[in-house]
Amino acid sequence: MGDMEDWFVGRDSNEHLQNALGWQQCNSDASRKRFVKQTGVRWSELLRLPYFDSIRFHYR
Repeated sequence: MGDMEDWFVGRDSNEHLQNALGWQQCNSDASRKRFVKQTGVRWSELLRLPYFDSIRFHYR
């Protein structure tokens, strides 16, 4: 089974924000779809809020 510490990799809020900004820079739907497939991140207007932590407040 391996080392359980490697099973779940924590996400970083700053990295998530940088990826979301990268998603904004995509100039077509196709490039945005590829970007999401690679990073798992899309832009959200909530990211503009200074108190919003997209990783901490994540809900599925």
